[in-house]
Amino acid sequence: MIAAGPRVGVGAVGGTVLTGGSAVGTVGGAVIGGIIGNQVEPKK
Repeated sequence: MIAAGPRVGVGAVGGTVLTGGSAVGTVGGAVIGGIIGNQVEPKK
């Protein structure tokens, strides 16, 4: 299983709020949050 970062959760919540609870909005927000988190977080 792949661990999701905190930005994925924030993106999912944001997508849910912006689309009024739409499942597509939730998944889309999570994907965008994951992409942003991948680009922003420093490499270890």
